[in-house]
Amino acid sequence: MPMRKNSSKVNSSVFDRRPRWMVALRLAREGAGMTMQHAATELEMSISALCRIERGSRGLETGLFERMCSLYVVTPWSTIRGVPEKGEYRPPDDDPGRRLRFCRRTKGVSIHSLAGKLHVAESTISLIETGKRRLTVRFADRALEALGVGCECFFTGSGGLMLVERHVSGSAAAGPPLPRWSYAPDSSVADTALLPASKADNTIAFEIEGDSMFPYYLPGDVVFARTDLVPSPGDTSVIRMRDGSVVCKVFKPDPQGDIVLESLNKKYEPLFVHPDEIAFAWPVLGSYRRERKQRR
Repeated sequence: MPMRKNSSKVNSSVFDRRPRWMVALRLAREGAGMTMQHAATELEMSISALCRIERGSRGLETGLFERMCSLYVVTPWSTIRGVPEKGEYRPPDDDPGRRLRFCRRTKGVSIHSLAGKLHVAESTISLIETGKRRLTVRFADRALEALGVGCECFFTGSGGLMLVERHVSGSAAAGPPLPRWSYAPDSSVADTALLPASKADNTIAFEIEGDSMFPYYLPGDVVFARTDLVPSPGDTSVIRMRDGSVVCKVFKPDPQGDIVLESLNKKYEPLFVHPDEIAFAWPVLGSYRRERKQRR
């Protein structure tokens, strides 16, 4: 008679089924120097409920997730990716379902198409978007990935995408040839763009040229880069080379010591550059498409 395996031991010691943001929330709480008792009191919930969230045995609604990020002083778009970064955050007034609908419509995706990608009923998405069903972080994460929408756009809210005027400081190439550019943060070079107020400090804007980041960024789109942050591997970033050229690429350190700058458009080969060739690298935290504002 074959011996039975101790499945409970294997599941608990090897497989951690918690979503990455649940692990990140605990790290963010500890990084903020808060005990579970303190955090639960501030969030007006029981310790047991908070414990279940951090252990992954309770679903997490987007509203509560945003409140937790605000309490721990971390940005929700970095926390949902599993690596919480410090940053003040004020949840937008928009209902999460309405924000999801805005993201879907911005991408031109029908409810039928999104439901097919997520393998759910169309009525489920309709109820969420109309506020008749609560939106969980797990579902929002899946939906945003299916739509190809950055987390930053969702968490800043459709009503808060255009609040603060910023000068466009230059261009970032998304396809050859590379433009020459001089950093002039206080000058009005070409145009002005608008971005969420929460991203105003230490932020500069660049207009996209070329199509190497298609379909995520189109020529004429404006991307916002944070000059006080360092890109993590896999971050879409604005990179200024020491020769004066500027590109918008996916930033990936290579094990052999080079930096790989990848395009989203697969017709372009990745660029391999030595770290000494890079003057600055700034992570992109959001984008703005002028046509969207005109259509709203």
